[in-house]
Amino acid sequence: MTADLPLPPTPPDSPSDGLTRRATRFGISTKLQAAFGVVAGLTVIAAAVAFFSFNTMEQGLRQVTGQQVPVTIDALRLSVISREISATAARFISARTVTDQRSAMAAIEDKRVDLATVLGRLRTMNGESAALVTFVTLSQRLEANLAALEEAITQRTALRA
Repeated sequence: MTADLPLPPTPPDSPSDGLTRRATRFGISTKLQAAFGVVAGLTVIAAAVAFFSFNTMEQGLRQVTGQQVPVTIDALRLSVISREISATAARFISARTVTDQRSAMAAIEDKRVDLATVLGRLRTMNGESAALVTFVTLSQRLEANLAALEEAITQRTALRA
């Protein structure tokens, strides 16, 4: 037969024992509810952070699509217009008749108007940036060179006639 061992004596009740007993009295349902509450709170915080992040991203995208893309497109237009002016100037130089010269000069004048329009739009959207000031200076030199070219070709044609 086995001898029953006596149980250790229970310590006297102290005030701290009541607190530990109450803390250990939380059942599994209370602990689960607390855990779900914490998870729900973290989910709300994550949703708020995501909302503000997407809002910031949307503002950045609007700034890019509203300002940067049109400026880039206008810069490409300036490149195309400059190329067309150069090509038309070459056609103007090689023109044999006054009619061909007038046609080329009319095309150059149309491109000058387009150039001024795009420059004005860039100045309105972008202000007076260093790159725009440089381009305006270059376009003024282009205007002067085109005027000198027109005068030289007109004199050449008059001498040829």
